[in-house]
Amino acid sequence: MLADFAECVIQIGGKPNETIQKAPYNPLKLEENPLARIIEKLSDRTYVIETPGRRKRQRKIQVNLLKPYFSETKTETMSITQTTSSKEDDDGYELGAENKMNNSSILENLEVKLKHLSVDQSSELSEIDYISLRPIMGQKYKKKTNRERDDTAIENALQDFKEKGGSVRTIAIKFGIPQSTFHDYVKRDRDKVDQESFQLPSYSVRQVLSGHMERELADYLKQCFAIFHGLSTKITRKLAYEYAIANKTPVPESWDREKSAGKDWLTGFLERQKDLSLRSPEVTSLSRMTSFNKTNPAVFQTKLEEILLRYQFSEACIYNLDETGRTTVQKLPKIIAQKGVQQVGQVTSHERDELVTMVGIVCANGNAIPPCFIFLRVRFDEARMMHGAAPSCKGLIHPSGWMTSKNFLQVLQHFVINSRCSSDHKVLLIMDNHESHLSLEAINYAREHGLVILTLPPQTSNKLQPHDRAIFGPFKTYYNQGVNARMLENLGCPITIYDLAPIMDTAWDRAATH
Repeated sequence: MLADFAECVIQIGGKPNETIQKAPYNPLKLEENPLARIIEKLSDRTYVIETPGRRKRQRKIQVNLLKPYFSETKTETMSITQTTSSKEDDDGYELGAENKMNNSSILENLEVKLKHLSVDQSSELSEIDYISLRPIMGQKYKKKTNRERDDTAIENALQDFKEKGGSVRTIAIKFGIPQSTFHDYVKRDRDKVDQESFQLPSYSVRQVLSGHMERELADYLKQCFAIFHGLSTKITRKLAYEYAIANKTPVPESWDREKSAGKDWLTGFLERQKDLSLRSPEVTSLSRMTSFNKTNPAVFQTKLEEILLRYQFSEACIYNLDETGRTTVQKLPKIIAQKGVQQVGQVTSHERDELVTMVGIVCANGNAIPPCFIFLRVRFDEARMMHGAAPSCKGLIHPSGWMTSKNFLQVLQHFVINSRCSSDHKVLLIMDNHESHLSLEAINYAREHGLVILTLPPQTSNKLQPHDRAIFGPFKTYYNQGVNARMLENLGCPITIYDLAPIMDTAWDRAATH
């Protein structure tokens, strides 16, 4: 019976919160162990053992009260308040406070750790996005208090300490600085090499690139953006790594391994550079990029000044014209959907869209001319195509749906009627120089009815056209909202070009006059 409990021996000595030494478990023979020598067996579960070094030389103890004994000759330490016994679970993993696993260890070998569950339970847990459980690095830390470091108070306190002397505690209370914080600053000031080397502590001690290097990199990025050759996030990270290597700046091991800066660095870099942000660029052709130079806008500006001086146009006599196309398939907004679904759909009218071109004319005083619509049809059905639109809107047709010289002449006639211009009351019309705008019939009609036409330089409408800069963006947003609302209100009814005129008219009125 002694061999049954000989593996467990009571620990002798030790005080609360005292670190003891852990040793691998070995079965002990009670006959040879001086710390737990059995003196007398009282029953099958009760024994009298010898306890050397204690006030009582002998002690009566039961088998279930015995604890594992750990030798004090080993080097690895542990706290006596922790669990001193180590156990193994059914999967062979050692349990105990000294063997706690971190998050990365928990997420490894999930199949082995979940094998005690049923198939359904195991598959359900395996589908959880464990990446969301890990901390997100590189994001801005949100302060939990309103305390802020007063650099001016610290500098004044240091100056007062050096000039007048006194205790650190007294000066810290005088300037409202924590005593321990001011003590650190005084120590830093005493240990400095020269008078110019001491600065207040900075929280960017682990910043890879210095502030000067980051400003140079930011200037380079802004210069690339200005010439329409902006750098993506991936190229920017690679450029930062090459910049650091060229300047012999120590970089993290992950940078050397990936040959690129990390995503966390890029997040912090954009946070520190307040004048930089991540933007989605618009497609700009090479011809547009080269045409918008110092000469072309200067020529346009000179001609505009000459016309204004010659005719003395007021705000009510200056108009701007441009076209835009909308289709029966709208750009879908973001919707609320169930998490975990990979593909989220939203109904549209057709897979392939049909085009309707709208001509918008806006006055400099904020008024807008009723729009013209060019439908992709051969025959014009006014009752169906213009149903729901304002009576003053104009409907036109063409097999391609685009503007033509013949249709533009009708647009000018529509404009003359609504602007009430004449040879005695001239108006200025600014537009691009598309070939459909510059036909001989259109120019002669403009001369006869007091229209002074000024065209924008070629390939510069993306920068100089007021419609593109301020009106067409909101117009497209309102149009997409209107089409999407109609689809939700009329379930199962597709939108055709016969339904677009009232939606575009409402969107144009909101965008052009608000």
